[in-house]
Amino acid sequence: MLLTPEQIKQAIEEAHRRNPGKILSTAEIYEAITQAQYNEDKKEATMEIEEKLRILKSLDTKNLIEKLNQYEGELQKVMASEAMFKNQNHNYLGSGDCQEVKRILGEIAAQAPEAKEDGKKTTVADREAWLQKQRTENKELNEAIQKQREAAFLTDDHGIKVEVARRRLAGATAVLALKTQQIAFLASG
Repeated sequence: MLLTPEQIKQAIEEAHRRNPGKILSTAEIYEAITQAQYNEDKKEATMEIEEKLRILKSLDTKNLIEKLNQYEGELQKVMASEAMFKNQNHNYLGSGDCQEVKRILGEIAAQAPEAKEDGKKTTVADREAWLQKQRTENKELNEAIQKQREAAFLTDDHGIKVEVARRRLAGATAVLALKTQQIAFLASG
């Protein structure tokens, strides 16, 4: 920062005090002002370094890196948990009826009545209505449908956990990138 007119006046008066009764030459006045400017710049540079050190210490990158590692570990755990769940419940996953429900429906369809109570042959619509009724009446099929709903819910739950962990890690990574830029900025000047 440049010296103010008041600081310049003080530098000249200080030079006069060091040399009482002497008329100062232009070079001596210039030297006194230059020395005052140097002292001011040195004080400012020292304060700037101390300020940079204070800022660097306050960035707390060590703690952030620990959190980053923690979030990365959590993401790996929830992804592994999701994969294990999907592997264990693969027969109950999918859109529409899952493999297990289709298997049970296939077994039940083979047991469908060939004729109605009045002796007439059943139509495709009658067979479909009978199979739809079996979804609530057949215990094994009903349990498989409930298991499929539960698996779909838990799959969504695992997906949400993975996404939350992924976003937490992305946020911490962004903060670390910002702090890295701050460090680069402080180091450059």
